[in-house]
Amino acid sequence: MLFAAIGFVVSVLNIKEEKHEKYRPVEEKKEEEKEEPVYTNFEPGKYVASKTGNSYHIPKCDWAKKIKKGNQVWFNDEKEAKKKFKAHSCIKG
Repeated sequence: MLFAAIGFVVSVLNIKEEKHEKYRPVEEKKEEEKEEPVYTNFEPGKYVASKTGNSYHIPKCDWAKKIKKGNQVWFNDEKEAKKKFKAHSCIKG
């Protein structure tokens, strides 16, 4: 019974510490470290890329279908896509 009471007190103290850590202020990035947004529009176009990736695809490509909607970057022409991404093999072939 004594060990159960000690365990309860320890767990309550750990929960309180976790709550305090959760609300610590987050350091903001310096202006020179901020990246400019890659996306130009959110509508489907002829080419698609992922914000986190490094290549662009045609929409029918299997890899393009795996890109989450929140990470999709759409382009209407290939020149626009080439500015930030390289062409995937689905475009070359």
